[in-house]
Amino acid sequence: MTPDVGGGFSGVEFDGGSTGGQVNNISTEIGILDGTNEVFGVAGVNPDVNHGDAVTAGTVNYSGSFNLDIGERTDGGFQIDGDSGSITLTANAFSGTVVGSGVGTDGTLEINGTFTDTDMGGTATYGGVNANIAGVIGQDGITAAFAGNTDDAVLVGGIALNDDPI
Repeated sequence: MTPDVGGGFSGVEFDGGSTGGQVNNISTEIGILDGTNEVFGVAGVNPDVNHGDAVTAGTVNYSGSFNLDIGERTDGGFQIDGDSGSITLTANAFSGTVVGSGVGTDGTLEINGTFTDTDMGGTATYGGVNANIAGVIGQDGITAAFAGNTDDAVLVGGIALNDDPI
């Protein structure tokens, strides 16, 4: 999904939850869908993000940060906990993969992704919840957002990294 100028998503209404707004070109919303009992989250990247030329040879190492929210259904409703930390990823032009992990205060975020040209996709995993990740990758950095859920938990967040010259 593409966030609007204010960082929100049109057509998505939550009954309780959190709107992350837009930070580092990443927007997130998390909660229980209005009128349902379904836990749900959405995340998106500003479509104007550009990280330079595509990774076409060798490997590029990146370092940066992540922010996420994980919401879980409780007896009393819905509880949201956040985490953030540092993250390192490596893009391999030969295999078209981008992988790595980040360590936060409460857990570890794993990224297993692929890329074609400057488009990145794949899976982000935290606290046993898998989320689809999508974003922009280039020689100069990565910006990506992720969202996914199980029946009782939802994960949303984003990563922002710069190239890490050796």
